[in-house]
Amino acid sequence: MISDLITDKINQEFQPFINSAVKDLLLKDDPRLLIYRDLITLADWDEAKKVDIIVSIHLLQLSLDLHRQVLSQTSERKTEIILIGDYLSAQHYDLLASHSEYQLIKALASVTKSINQLNINVDKLMPHNFNQFIKINAQIDTLIINQLLKYFNLAELNLFITEASYYYSLISFSQIESSVDEIKLMIPFRRSSLNNTERQIHVRYQGLVRMIKKQLKRHFHLAYLA
Repeated sequence: MISDLITDKINQEFQPFINSAVKDLLLKDDPRLLIYRDLITLADWDEAKKVDIIVSIHLLQLSLDLHRQVLSQTSERKTEIILIGDYLSAQHYDLLASHSEYQLIKALASVTKSINQLNINVDKLMPHNFNQFIKINAQIDTLIINQLLKYFNLAELNLFITEASYYYSLISFSQIESSVDEIKLMIPFRRSSLNNTERQIHVRYQGLVRMIKKQLKRHFHLAYLA
């Protein structure tokens, strides 16, 4: 399976340079990474290229996540995180370049710039504007996905993935006790019939994920028939 090849690639090529905690983050079942994997697995590329491109996107996403953590770390920890993030980012570009994916490099570099700009300002919104904070987090989490969708001529799924990310953000923040009341105030404006906020968030999110996967398979199946 391609997931096993991805794990092998990360273990063999990056384990000597990253600690176990970072490696675990590269391999975790993050919904963003799973969508990257589902999308690229369906592409008309050989298996080796698919593995390299998936791993490269994983590296980029984790690099961006680590750089965002810098804002809440001590000065000593900041240096370590920045260096790890820079290393992962460099390996991301190296993998894409090895397959001459220069258009994808250019597209993802533009997205990276946008994400970094949003990260600078988003934490200033919490706790002053929780609703806007969640929306911008969803935007940050979907910029890479949306760029990949555009690359594969699947831009019509952007809105669905953005909404899925919105609900995923709500799931994450619902685990923070201080956020629960604010989430319950937000939801009626989006879905007035919610009786059990947390359960309905999960139901809506899982439904969106299933629909996205179905549409991805349909798109690539039709592309192969054309």
